Amino acid sequence: MGVIEEVNAGKQMRMEDKKFIANFYTFAFIGIMLEWIRNGMGEEPGVIIDRLSILVEGDIEKAISKYVNIS
Repeated sequence: MGVIEEVNAGKQMRMEDKKFIANFYTFAFIGIMLEWIRNGMGEEPGVIIDRLSILVEGDIEKAISKYVNIS
């Protein structure tokens, strides 16, 4: 939620939309971690972090701008 508040600074957005975005990313990251654990934690954590960074870079800003436009 802290990241969303930081990126959302100065923009009007409903709290329920902020919570929805925060939950989406929370559950996605938890799911990836659980899968990593189930698979024996063989992949290096740094590799997973690098892949996640590529995947989500800029996405929170895009999501917020979409929700700001519909609020």
